Amino acid sequence: MSIAAFIDTPEFKRDLAIELAVTMAEFSIEEDVPLYLLADAVTALEVGMSLIGARESRTVEGGEYRVSPIQLLPFISRPNLWDGEFLQGTSDAGGEISELFELGLFARKSERAEEWDFGDESAFALSQVMARVRPKYVVGLGDSSVYWTAISDGIQRSIREYVPQIVIIEGFESERVEGRYERIFVRRPDFTPVRRTEREFSREVDELEELRLAAEGDGALVAGFLDFLVNSVRGR
Repeated sequence: MSIAAFIDTPEFKRDLAIELAVTMAEFSIEEDVPLYLLADAVTALEVGMSLIGARESRTVEGGEYRVSPIQLLPFISRPNLWDGEFLQGTSDAGGEISELFELGLFARKSERAEEWDFGDESAFALSQVMARVRPKYVVGLGDSSVYWTAISDGIQRSIREYVPQIVIIEGFESERVEGRYERIFVRRPDFTPVRRTEREFSREVDELEELRLAAEGDGALVAGFLDFLVNSVRGR
């Protein structure tokens, strides 16, 4: 059982997408569930930095660390950003991504003999994961994205034997995916009655209150996603 996921979202959704990705990555490490993660280099760094606290849980006898279940796919290119040089260590500030590999937070290519080389192109790599690894769960954090097409292509290559479960998270709905698959929906709880009551005691809801309500909704969505992982994926 494994999970394939990509993060390719507009800037205004990026913080929530990273929270969801970190939740998924922490679950992957805790449960030792293989996770094939596709993101741009800066996003991968942010996810990895959030996992540093999970490093000790990888300790085995002799002080070494178990192989990470998280495999990064080739980075999504962001031509307008400086992240490529920064994370590959070719700039004065670089090197951080390699340190995360050294800490054992991401799997090195040589550490999993059963894995394949998926190439250097991100969309092709994702389609190869779909067709060859056949992950049970697919999470797409990006609504209008070429990577939904890659998922569709990978499913169709194995259409007779493979029916994945695509997790649709509210706010990151997928484009049309071809082939046979099941949909699982993760949505925010409905806070409408609570908010209506709050407004009855306040003539105006100021900007900070609106931000609090939005954060409350995002937090509930992340909690709902974790609940799905624990109850569905763990019960494999």
